[in-house]
Amino acid sequence: MDHTTQKNKLTDRWKAYTGMSAAFMAVGAHADGQVIYTDVDPDQVLVNDQFTIDFDNDGNQDLLILHSTTSSGGLNIQAAAVSGEVLGTVTSSFMYPLVLAAGAPIDPANPNWQASYAFGTLAIRYSYGSSTAVYGNWLGQNGYLGVRFTSGAGDTHFAWVHLSVGAQCENITIYGYAFNATPNTAINAGDDGSTGMRDAVAAALDASIFPNPATHNATLQLDAAKAGAYQVSIMNSMGQVLIAQQVNAGTGTHRFDLDLSGLAAGTYFVEVRGEDQVVMRKVTKEG
Repeated sequence: MDHTTQKNKLTDRWKAYTGMSAAFMAVGAHADGQVIYTDVDPDQVLVNDQFTIDFDNDGNQDLLILHSTTSSGGLNIQAAAVSGEVLGTVTSSFMYPLVLAAGAPIDPANPNWQASYAFGTLAIRYSYGSSTAVYGNWLGQNGYLGVRFTSGAGDTHFAWVHLSVGAQCENITIYGYAFNATPNTAINAGDDGSTGMRDAVAAALDASIFPNPATHNATLQLDAAKAGAYQVSIMNSMGQVLIAQQVNAGTGTHRFDLDLSGLAAGTYFVEVRGEDQVVMRKVTKEG
């Protein structure tokens, strides 16, 4: 089951640093690409279940995270695993993904990329009677998984997933993930493209889209703390602007029509940009 599309309400925020105003860049000057972040809301707790991630919404599975429990002849096994190219170490023919701290670089030069293993063991717990054995870097840990994936266009991208594993491997919790939309460009663990500015931006500007998914038209609801002109852009997953318009809004709540009739079915990002604020939301267009 793909919880990414069926069970989660995913709030996507895309902070495109390239081309932002000087004032905005002064706060976020650490970024040199485009970070696309997905907040898994509510957090996804896996117990004997799996979670599929398609970082760039190209229809291809980039990463699979799964939890399983098996019992046979009194032997009980709980396992947390990941399928995809990740940063990890190899011991006794098993690959163990690394737990990265916030800010750790995820880049091409890292020597710990593991591409030849179908699965990486986040954690595993064996129990038989009163005997218990546990393995894996992720037992009882909360951190970031470093990921490398190939897009449908054949480009290499770097990404992270924020997750935790129970102390006894009883579950996996997934909080969110992000990738750098600029090919072959590093990303830091936990960088969601809004570091140092999210709270100020959220307080000044918010937006929502309904219905979502939509067919031909959708409504953009804009909540602004500052009156002025706002640029509304509809982008594809690579950051290309497909539709752009300017709207004027006073303080308070306003609604504007979004014409999606000229777009193919798929997932798009709607950016609303003011003089010194920006907010990004995701919209899905059905055929």
